[in-house]
Amino acid sequence: MYRYKKHVMIINSLLDTDYDKLLLMQLAYYNHRDTQIEYYFKNDTPGIKLPSIINIDALDAELNHICKLKLNSEEIQWINTQGHFTPEFIKYLEDFKLCEYKLSVIDGEFDIRVSGAWTEVMLWESLIPSLINEAYYICKYQNRAQYITLGTQSSFEFISKMIKYPKLSFSDLGTKVRFSGEWQKNIVDILRGISPGISFKGTSNCLIAMKLMIPICTTNTKDINLISDMDMDKWFELYKHDMSIIPCLSTNILDSDYLKLWKGIRQDGEDSVKFIETMLSIYKSLGIDTNSKIIVITENLSADEMIAIYTKFSNQIDILFECGSILTNNVGVGLLNIKLLQHEKN
Repeated sequence: MYRYKKHVMIINSLLDTDYDKLLLMQLAYYNHRDTQIEYYFKNDTPGIKLPSIINIDALDAELNHICKLKLNSEEIQWINTQGHFTPEFIKYLEDFKLCEYKLSVIDGEFDIRVSGAWTEVMLWESLIPSLINEAYYICKYQNRAQYITLGTQSSFEFISKMIKYPKLSFSDLGTKVRFSGEWQKNIVDILRGISPGISFKGTSNCLIAMKLMIPICTTNTKDINLISDMDMDKWFELYKHDMSIIPCLSTNILDSDYLKLWKGIRQDGEDSVKFIETMLSIYKSLGIDTNSKIIVITENLSADEMIAIYTKFSNQIDILFECGSILTNNVGVGLLNIKLLQHEKN
């Protein structure tokens, strides 16, 4: 079992999260400040009960450590320089503190719950899966050098294919599924070093982007329409000025005005090829020039699958592939199927 070591904590910065969480926090700060949300942890990995692998006291110590984290001056400065956040919200972040958590074991599985104002719980949605993943891999796979060797080989096989298609755009969206924070940073650093030989657009991880001084690349989270469809409009009002924040629509909102106004659309749980074909047809039926739009693919595809899609559709529409475990958990270990789910309390 994993044992807590006081000098080696897994998460050591609130910025070790995806950038869209900060964007959504600001949206909630201005529009849903009184909304109470609860997130609860769910493990859908067949045959694996995490408490049999991760010691609950060790996990409690890690969660407690995260709870005490605050953004330091360097992190606040980095957030401020991104140009997406108001002075009022920056001031809020200077004193920001996560809400408390509840941890227990029910029916042989961890029951983790965080509850409070939406702004105070939001970062947990990324932090807890990252923590659980890395704790699990620390416990389960002791010979880490062996897996790092496998991951390095997989990474260079991936890169060797991407180099042949220098205009195929992809980014890192692997924070919540990563083997470790260090592995994710190393992979992003390698990809940064190879650019512009490949079209690597950056990472969604705030801490890695700050440390490596590379671009943030993120789409909007599909969570923006969980509270109200009006949040789509509010999101656009906040972030339309910066086209590096790709304001893609959730597929359950196919209003023609949205499709004409917004830069593109983010895949939402469909087969990638079918999704692209459907959206091309819809765009064309509305008289929209598809070459002015972008489709963001979130399906966990192999390099060969990405290349096939790019080859088929790149002359009709821009495509960005958001890559998860193929970049950050490619070391030959079994993947966990874990997540935090949310429901509104009021």
